[in-house]
Amino acid sequence: MRIFFLTLLMLLSCGKIVFSQISIKGKVQDAEKKMRLEGVVITILKPDSTTIVGYSMSNPKGEFNIEVSSLSDRYLLKASLIGFKAQILRLDNQNIKDISVFLSPQVTQLKEVFVKPPKIIQRHDTISYDVASYSNVQDRTIGDVLKKLPGVEVQDDGTVLYNGKAINKFYIEGLDMLDSRYGLAVNNVAPQDVQSVEILEGHQPIKVLKNSTPTDRAALNLKLKKSSKARWLGHLELEGGLTPALWKIDALALKLSSQSQSLNLFQTNNIGENIKTQLKTHVLEDYINGQDNQNDQTKFIKVAAENAPIADERSMLNRTFVFSTNNLQLLKKDYQVKTNFSYVNDRLSSFKNSVITYYSPNAPEDRIIENNAGISKQNQGNLEVNINKNTNKFYLNNKLSGQLFWNNTDVSTTGSNPNNQQSRVPYHFVDNDFNFIKAYRRTRLAINSFNHLTFQPENLNFTTVTAANPVSQRADHHDFSSNTNISLSTSLHKWAIEYRTGLKATVQRLNSVIEPNGNTLPVQDSLSNHAYWRSVDYYGSASAQYMDDVLNFKITLPLNFYNTQLSNTIDQTTENGNHFYLNPSVTLNYKITPKLSVNARAELTTKLMGIDYLSEGYIYQTYRNIVSGSNRVNTERRQNYALSLSYRSPVSSLFMAVSASYAPTLKNQLIQRSFDNYLTIERLFPFSNDNSVWSVSGRISKGIDDINAVASLVVTYQNATNALLQAAQLLKSENRSLQVNPKYVMNINKHFNVEYNGSFSSNNLLVSNTPSTGSLHSFYQKLMLGVIVSKQFNMKAGFDQVYNQLTQSQHLSAFFADFSLQYIPAKNIALEMSFKNIFNKKTIAYNLIETASNTSSIYTIRPFNALAGVKFNF
Repeated sequence: MRIFFLTLLMLLSCGKIVFSQISIKGKVQDAEKKMRLEGVVITILKPDSTTIVGYSMSNPKGEFNIEVSSLSDRYLLKASLIGFKAQILRLDNQNIKDISVFLSPQVTQLKEVFVKPPKIIQRHDTISYDVASYSNVQDRTIGDVLKKLPGVEVQDDGTVLYNGKAINKFYIEGLDMLDSRYGLAVNNVAPQDVQSVEILEGHQPIKVLKNSTPTDRAALNLKLKKSSKARWLGHLELEGGLTPALWKIDALALKLSSQSQSLNLFQTNNIGENIKTQLKTHVLEDYINGQDNQNDQTKFIKVAAENAPIADERSMLNRTFVFSTNNLQLLKKDYQVKTNFSYVNDRLSSFKNSVITYYSPNAPEDRIIENNAGISKQNQGNLEVNINKNTNKFYLNNKLSGQLFWNNTDVSTTGSNPNNQQSRVPYHFVDNDFNFIKAYRRTRLAINSFNHLTFQPENLNFTTVTAANPVSQRADHHDFSSNTNISLSTSLHKWAIEYRTGLKATVQRLNSVIEPNGNTLPVQDSLSNHAYWRSVDYYGSASAQYMDDVLNFKITLPLNFYNTQLSNTIDQTTENGNHFYLNPSVTLNYKITPKLSVNARAELTTKLMGIDYLSEGYIYQTYRNIVSGSNRVNTERRQNYALSLSYRSPVSSLFMAVSASYAPTLKNQLIQRSFDNYLTIERLFPFSNDNSVWSVSGRISKGIDDINAVASLVVTYQNATNALLQAAQLLKSENRSLQVNPKYVMNINKHFNVEYNGSFSSNNLLVSNTPSTGSLHSFYQKLMLGVIVSKQFNMKAGFDQVYNQLTQSQHLSAFFADFSLQYIPAKNIALEMSFKNIFNKKTIAYNLIETASNTSSIYTIRPFNALAGVKFNF
């Protein structure tokens, strides 16, 4: 063995001698400045000047060392560096250890290169969309661009979704000026002022909670162009038209920077543009109190001028004025203050003919025919003042909000029971939301308090042909709620433990009275309510959460103790009660791969219903709907199970998500519906019952760069079951619905673009012991064709189709066409002309399916409209 190793060592030594290399060494200098040059490419070439024998680069000292297996006197050495003239030397076998190369400076003329930035860039958890790659001259607002981005959706009410989930914040240059009313930015910021749209995945807006309360929601941030920052931007648009006399005024002034922001607008029109929706309050995630502070408005009187389920520009007969001013200023020590004020004056008209069908087992269907002409007038003012400090160790937020709202509606009805109705439904409130969080190393203390006060003095007056005198319904409702809690949490390695205790109190009063003025009403019970409802919830919870880069698991065990009191003057009783509920929840977020993640949630919640379910006396909602509650605490115990799988690949512009949910609910009371001539009477009946909703949805969005297009598809199936007592019999109803929404946008070239939107649905109502309605289908599809003739002139044509199946043998289909053109004579001036509903369609028909009932309606829509105007940009 020793002889073998010695032999092997000798062979390797010989090999080293046989295959030894020749070293070529030297240095490179600037011929003028005599400075050593770094990064010079040194190449050893054969005599043909194309075959490379070896190569290297000079180091910071200008030195190089190249090893070659053999060398000839005819070999060449080439030295090259951008900005210098290349030098070629013939090698000399006698002197290859100390070669000196001198390069002379030379101006190099580079060829013109066009660099096209990528449409989507991903940096860690931030996805950036290049706005210029998705927009064209026909896009009026950044909202038009958002609708084209792969993975991003903008719903009809203005809610922005990312991969199927609502965003939790909307920033401009990293600042949240508009809070939950981000529709003001979506509908008014010009795409020409925006450099990119950023999606901040897994965004926790409260910095002190960043490492302890992760989320699967994303935020959206608008990055402005440098030329659009810190200066006043805006526009003034004036339009007028005919059929009938039409107008539109749109004035905007905004100034956006990373230190202060301001957005101010005044808008008015009667052309069917629903400018109120941009003031909608979008429900954002509450990372401190969950859903506890979201108060649903209780409405007793429900007379309204209704819109048809079709695009507002088709159905709205409006006259609307909107004013809004929004300001944010950064102060010293990381504080910022925001003020938001808005005012709306709106008048809405509607004309509708309806047939309402109530299904009864083993009995003929009850039908009511109504022909309604309604006018609704609204005045609404909102004010918010917010002070905020948000750092990694400290969070302080206090928001004071107030609203004054009046809604007066007049409805004239013919049909089964001709009548006239007038309602006044004001809704005034003031609330204050205070949040304080302080971090001490691995411990965090939080104190939160939310207080809300509501005033609702509602009134309804109506006259019918069967009554000699008017009927008056008054319902005064006052509501105060308060939720205050304190929590303490600590971090242990990858675990976070939190303990919380608090008190939530609700006090509601209802005073209502029906004044028949001598009429004989078809109800014999009390015509008044003087009810008092108090609920005090003493709650405590403990939660444990595990977190790392891949897995986030949280379990929460809250215990609620309710002390309630209900008083009603009808039977002169006061009922006190105590209720215990355990409402556990479990959440799981797991990243299978950097692109694929799964989210799961299971929870049990308990809800004690408010005073609208506790009013034993009758209350008229409309002239033909009368309701009554009960003197028993109404509870809902809901289970909620949800599972979702999401995939996103920004580089390939592919976004996919699949989700499923199941929510069974157990109630202790049931609606009992009866009929007396034209009157529908509903009251609560103590009866344990359950209902459920389960749904499955899938969505996919893909950017296709080869043809400059974006395609998306959303499919949702839902099954909802319910129960009620109707005509003294228990009915079980099941509503099955399928909805398919395809969308396609393509910029064929710089002159032509195409956009298609569709909504296809199928609904089937099954009611026990009654014939099935069968599947009723409907769809709406819209095709937009854009032609950009030049930078100064462009045109757009739109084609809509509406199809609604009213019965198995009856349907209605309508086609619409629009056309608009724009001429830009100067950089900041645009002349516009548009024609809507060119075929002058007058009505549409549709179906609305509810629990054991169906409403078929024919609705009067907007006629042919022609508009012309001018827009000034600055």
